[in-house]
Amino acid sequence: MKRKFYTTHALLCAMLFFVFSCSDMNELHNKYLDKEIIYAARVDEATIHTGKNRVQLDVNIQSQRVDKLRVYWSNYADSTEVAINNQTGLFHVIIGNLEENSYIFQVVSFDGFGNRSLPFEASGRVYGSRYEEMQITIEARQLYYNDNGLTIVWGGSRENAVANELEYTDRAGGKHLLLISLDTTVTQITDWKEASSIRYRTLYQPDVTAIDTFAARWIELERIELRNRGIRLSTKFGNGLLLVWSGQLGDRCELTYTDVNDEQKTLSVPVSEDRTFIPGFKSGLTYSTFYMSKQSDAVSISPARDISATIKPNERIEMKIVDFDYGGDGVGYHDTDGGNSAYREALGDPNCGVDLEGSIPSIGYINAGEWLQHTVYVEKEGDYIFDALLSVNGGEAKYSLIVNGEKTEVYILRNNNNWSDWRWYHATFPDDPSPTIHLKQGANVIRYYVDGGGFNLAGISFVSAN
Repeated sequence: MKRKFYTTHALLCAMLFFVFSCSDMNELHNKYLDKEIIYAARVDEATIHTGKNRVQLDVNIQSQRVDKLRVYWSNYADSTEVAINNQTGLFHVIIGNLEENSYIFQVVSFDGFGNRSLPFEASGRVYGSRYEEMQITIEARQLYYNDNGLTIVWGGSRENAVANELEYTDRAGGKHLLLISLDTTVTQITDWKEASSIRYRTLYQPDVTAIDTFAARWIELERIELRNRGIRLSTKFGNGLLLVWSGQLGDRCELTYTDVNDEQKTLSVPVSEDRTFIPGFKSGLTYSTFYMSKQSDAVSISPARDISATIKPNERIEMKIVDFDYGGDGVGYHDTDGGNSAYREALGDPNCGVDLEGSIPSIGYINAGEWLQHTVYVEKEGDYIFDALLSVNGGEAKYSLIVNGEKTEVYILRNNNNWSDWRWYHATFPDDPSPTIHLKQGANVIRYYVDGGGFNLAGISFVSAN
């Protein structure tokens, strides 16, 4: 009986211990349930754009429960706060006064109750003076000043380079700063003030999304090349030298030379003059081009072999058709299909594109639209009769003359069905109209123009009509 009492007493004590133990565990659990953590909405995305001692943080927020942002960096030692006011969209946050280094930014959002979100991390690099000092200005390939103003030929590109900056002063004293794309190969400045300061530099971006550019050191332009006006033809002509100018650079050219009396001479040539005849020329021609107050470097000219003719009163003058003017296609001739000959190479014209042939020599394979130009020197102004040495083998053969820019009528040629039956055409057929042209004293430019092909041409002649 006593044993049964002890057993019952033990079971009762165990039950009381279990009840009190469960009560203590519930009190501990309820303690933490009363303080449950509520998080604010986290930002959807944050992207870093590098800059010069700063970054731009683009934050995308789609939740309407974000009251503000706090951005931390340097292991939460520094931060900045941005008001959002429950708006949605893309927000741009500029963080400045940063040292040149790599950074990890933590973006934390807060709702109107003060609840905070889990952090969104974004990393990026900040650039500054160290990066900028490493950049190099791309040097211009060429700089020169001519009648079109200041011309700069740029020198290509470099990695991360985005543009060139050019600073100059105009003629009125105004300062200009030009931003020039790296796709630009040539820049012309028409209002640059001569002898004034001009400089340029190259701009860089560390990556395509950077918000700032970094400038390399300025290059100061100390010497601008002044281009000389070109000469297409310089040839001994009559009793002097004939110059045919190319383009209209500068205001004027000044020439120095030695005449037949061994005296030094100076001649000023205006830019409007396209041909210059120097009577009594002997040797030593040099010239410079002037641009207002500036002067280009002097250039020496060696006259080409004399291929011109002097037309005298009461004398018949014959010229080889292949002795046309120097200067190439568009100046001394125009040919539609090209060719070459040792004859012109011997004259110092290796790039001639005219179809020369035969032992005479002559010009063949003539097509409509082609022409040959001869400059002749006339001792006495007057009317002169023109003739041509040719052979016709086609029914469309015809030509005209352009004398000092004035075009004559078109002359139709009879067909003699032969490529090498040479004859002075107008002397052979006196009933056909013969060109009578008026030539001034001095240099005259005569262009033989092909209006219809089907003939070969070997020579031309002039004789006074009086």
